[in-house]
Amino acid sequence: SLTLGKTTTDGQSYYMMMNGDESTVYIIAGTLYNYLSTPIYDMCILPEIPDMAEENLSSVTVLGTVSTTLTASQEETDTAGEAEEGSDDADAAEEDAAVTWTDNQGNDVTDNELLTALLTELETFTLDKCADWRPSDEAASICGFDAPSTVAEIAMGETTLTITVGGATLDGTGYYVRLDDDTTIYQATTANVDTLLSVAAGGIGA
Repeated sequence: SLTLGKTTTDGQSYYMMMNGDESTVYIIAGTLYNYLSTPIYDMCILPEIPDMAEENLSSVTVLGTVSTTLTASQEETDTAGEAEEGSDDADAAEEDAAVTWTDNQGNDVTDNELLTALLTELETFTLDKCADWRPSDEAASICGFDAPSTVAEIAMGETTLTITVGGATLDGTGYYVRLDDDTTIYQATTANVDTLLSVAAGGIGA
């Protein structure tokens, strides 16, 4: 049993008694106190986000006021088949392979600025912290999951990631987020979801 008192005069260490023995007072480094003072959710190991670089994406569906499905198709260059495998020319041809994106109506939206911003956002998407590990129904409702701001389904070949964005966080710096069927509520900064929210609200024009 360790009882920590005040800090020492330098503010870096703490006075401590052990097992209720008041006859001896120790001085220990502040490391233990700092660890004990860390909120439990700050200790949470966040889930690993799959690589959502553009070349890995098959489709992106964003649900909201407007439902948008964006489908990717790879375009092979004419020189890819002509270059000898393993040569520098073959490597260059592979790097030059382009991705074409089409919307719900089959319109080519590859050069759309909002699409470009969305692809960048997905590639750099991260979770900021855990907000509630096993939330009650009431907590989930308070965080906006009764009526999510958007649900995004990102297909990467045979792998799919679903990102559900609830309401804004209490401090206004981000949004509450859930992944797939995990009931845990995480937080993501506004910069990590603002384009998703824009697409959910207005879609992507051709």
